[in-house]
Amino acid sequence: FSLQNLEKTDRLEEMEFHFPVQPGFLPDLISALPTGCLLESYLRGVGGSERHRIETAGYLKGLVDLIFRVDGKHYVLDWKSNKLNGRLDGFGQKELEREMLDHHYVLQYHLYVVATHRFLQSRLSDYSYEEHFGGVYYLFTRGMQIGSQSGIFRDRPDISVIEALDQFLAQAK
Repeated sequence: FSLQNLEKTDRLEEMEFHFPVQPGFLPDLISALPTGCLLESYLRGVGGSERHRIETAGYLKGLVDLIFRVDGKHYVLDWKSNKLNGRLDGFGQKELEREMLDHHYVLQYHLYVVATHRFLQSRLSDYSYEEHFGGVYYLFTRGMQIGSQSGIFRDRPDISVIEALDQFLAQAK
């Protein structure tokens, strides 16, 4: 498929969301997630850091760049203009995975998926994550090339991770 061929009815641009958070957000979130999932492993790496601690209650606010639908499945897309190493050969999967971790995009896209999951639950009477959610794309525009997967990061978190994160965020009110 090509994004340029999507009908207006098959895309939602810049969907805003807010999630309540409490002090101790990251350590508490780590213990709420399935052990060994990518998000839990990532958070263990940053969770003990003083610079990532949340000291007061508040809200996480975000904007999902694009939610689009193809063949009945919905996808989250985020555009990135990061340079990485500044060369086209620097946008392979290993380099993209490192960039996703270093810039906290792993947490970001999991939050985007929960926001999308909640949105779809509210709009589709027969909604099922397995049937209706296709995954996440992070498009690193400086590294993309026609006919190549260069500059494209894709993931589809397991439903158990999304449900755990969703439940955790629902309890933070």
